[in-house]
Order: sequence, then structure tokens, then C-alpha cells
Amino acid sequence: MVMTSGSAAARPGRRIVVGMAVLYSLVAVVGSPTPRPPGRHLGSTGEPSLVIRDRQRTPTLAIAAEGPALGIRDMSRNSATVILLERDRFTMSDSWTDRIELTRSAGCKFEITGSKDLGAPTLEQPGNLPITHVDGITSPRALYRALNDAALMLDVELEWVDAIPLIAKLDWITAAVIAKDAGHEVPELPSFETLVSQRSLMSLRRMGKVTIGAEWGYDMHELMMSFEQWLRILGGEDDLVERPYRYEGKRFMGVWSFDGNGRLEVGYDDGGQGWEGLLQDLELIDGPKLEDADLAKLAVHASGAA
Repeated sequence: MVMTSGSAAARPGRRIVVGMAVLYSLVAVVGSPTPRPPGRHLGSTGEPSLVIRDRQRTPTLAIAAEGPALGIRDMSRNSATVILLERDRFTMSDSWTDRIELTRSAGCKFEITGSKDLGAPTLEQPGNLPITHVDGITSPRALYRALNDAALMLDVELEWVDAIPLIAKLDWITAAVIAKDAGHEVPELPSFETLVSQRSLMSLRRMGKVTIGAEWGYDMHELMMSFEQWLRILGGEDDLVERPYRYEGKRFMGVWSFDGNGRLEVGYDDGGQGWEGLLQDLELIDGPKLEDADLAKLAVHASGAA
């Protein structure tokens, strides 16, 4: 099989593409054809004719264990694979299935495989024909470009509204950034335990701080916390934080009370109430950035706090 390597400068990761000419030569019949068994077949007389009908299957999640198969939450020891597209296609004489699979390795790198499933292998043709393969992907935008390229190679359209929630099962942070860039709804924020188990492209515990601010008494009052603490609060944990502040030359103690249901109440030591409302309505939310996306804002709008 002849393969060509794509430019490393053009796309992150290693890329292997099987050209369409190679595809046709692989399935061409030399001499008298042998009878074909029932199943999917790709035409043997030049280029395939226009597709008459597509049948979209429901995208699925699979676990590819590199250790004990303990499920999607065991990212620290396992790789995991989602099937982002699986579409049956056929012409008057041929049938096959286009498939795009996305794998996230135990080393937190993404790998894309686009292929044509031709059915049971025969002497005439292979059962599964890889068309494109890219690995070593380490950023949301690179993943978005590579998936669109894989769809282009297969001559299909990837339904991002279905693909993004599946990517979130592998890495919510990556899926959220892609959703923001592509103008789609950010997937629902998973539990804090799931986020930790995903071991995102950036370690949650090594990310920058989150600063929130609430205005009362004509002043902006700010509270800083770790990104981990912010995610725990959004995940349903209640918390009580005391921070001193000064107002008109006097010292007060602000009490920030998070109820675990997406609401915040800020009081101060003489029994007064400075601010009350939903976390998403805070005047200031500023968190760690990934490819120009504020992860603290994405998280609050994807959680029950929104």
C-alpha cells in the first residue's frame, strides 16, 4: 500500500493519508472477479458513482483499555475511544460505511482515524480501509481542524452538535473550548471527580486562579480561589469563605456563602447583606485561559449554576 505523509508544519501530529487513487486501485478487480459474498462492497469499475442514500448511525462510546477495563472514569490508566461518525453509504452497485474514531491516549494525546468499512474481507478487497490517520494532537483547535480534515477526506460532514458531547466524555475542557470557538452549546459540566480523572491537557491543580467580583456599596469586592475550588463549587459543594475588606476607612469582614446550588450570598459582620444572586450573574468572573477561552466562565455557564 502506498502512503504519503502530510506536512508536520501544517498540522500538529503525524498524518498518514491514503489517496483516493490508491483506494480505487485496492478495490479494483484484475481479471475475472470471484463471486462476492453478501456485505459492503466498493465499486471495482473506476470511481464510485454519486451516493444515492446515507444512513447516519448514532455515535457511540467505546473503551480501549491499556490496563484493567475499569471504564471511562479511569483515564489515568486507560485510553478511550469514541466513534464520532458512522455512516452507511451506498450506490446502485456498492456499499460501505464511513467512520471517524477519536481516541485519547493514557498520555492525554488525541488520535483520529478515518476509514471506510467495506464489510467482510475478501481476496478482492480489505475489510476495513484506513483513509486518514493523525496522532499526537494536544490542543483543542488542532483537534477541531484535524477532525474537519478527516471528514473532508471521507467526503462526509461531521455533525458537531453530536460530536462535541462525545469529545467531552474524553476531555470536557477540550470539548468546551471547541464548542465556544465553533459557536455551539458548551457541553454540560461533569462532576469534579470526572474532571480530575480525565487529566485534561492542563492539570486542573496547576491552572491559574479564579477571581470573582461582586459589587456593593459602590465598590467592587473580589474573591480569589483556585480553579479546583471553583469547579467543586460548581459541582455542588457548598463553601463559606471569609475575607476582610475596607469601606470608607473602616474594616469589615465579608462572608461569601456558596450554597452548592449555583447561588452566592455575601454578608458582612454587622449583619448586612452586600450581594445575593446566581454565580453566572457576578459582575466579575476571570479564570485560567486556554486558546483565548476563559475556562471559569465556560464552566459556570455549563453547570447547574447557569
